[in-house]
Amino acid sequence: MFSLIITYEDNYFFRKIKTFLWCIFVKQESAPFWIWQGVYDSFEKVPDVQTVFGPQLIDQMAQNTEWILKEIDAGKTPFCGHEALGVLASTLLLKQNEISIVDFGGGLGTGFLQLLCSLPKNTKIRYSIIDEEKMCEKGRSLFCGWSNLEFFNELTENHINNTDIIYINSVLQYIENYTSVLQKLVALKADFILFDRLAAGDNPHFVSRQLNAPGQALPYMFLYIAEFRSMLSQYGYRVICDQTTSRQYNQDSLPFEYRVERFRTALFLKNSP
Repeated sequence: MFSLIITYEDNYFFRKIKTFLWCIFVKQESAPFWIWQGVYDSFEKVPDVQTVFGPQLIDQMAQNTEWILKEIDAGKTPFCGHEALGVLASTLLLKQNEISIVDFGGGLGTGFLQLLCSLPKNTKIRYSIIDEEKMCEKGRSLFCGWSNLEFFNELTENHINNTDIIYINSVLQYIENYTSVLQKLVALKADFILFDRLAAGDNPHFVSRQLNAPGQALPYMFLYIAEFRSMLSQYGYRVICDQTTSRQYNQDSLPFEYRVERFRTALFLKNSP
């Protein structure tokens, strides 16, 4: 019996911040912020870290998911923030009748709802969200009776050789040992890995202090994109699309060589045997 497990005990900060990512990057998407300060070489060297974690933050995310569901039920197309996933899924559906997606750190299903409101009705989707158990419990409650959406706090052998797309949206920057996580995810042998809002550029690899979340001060990692691509290449994946996102961040608080003013959407394809 093989079980591939990802638990957030591997990284303290990921467990603490996941529930308020919606507040930072969706609810306040258009507001100007002075977000990052300082350059550090590890999470532990970031000073004055402050985290707030509680069920009220999950409830805020649940309210957003419920609002999106109501908009979809009313025949509208609400903003979900996962446009690249919708485009990739629709492209795959041109040559196959069903798609299977693993959304790592997918929260309460806004990626799934992106597909629900943008793809043709009756599209066959198998969508798995991997997140911490408290998040999964809320997700199961919100989507009770939905057979095509499941919530897991770990990966199982059923995901191996049974996944078309691995989707990772604005997650890796909060996981210091992200290479370990990627090693577990590539073991699924998915055809595609899609990284959205990836904090990576031509900058040196470094950690900064994120300040824009109310009551929070968090370690936030910026990756060196060439090193990141090389690592995925070693795992058997090659980049087939890499572009910067539309939003531009003010990073005047950081030294010039460390500024990553636009994040990335990067799509990797598994090499043929």
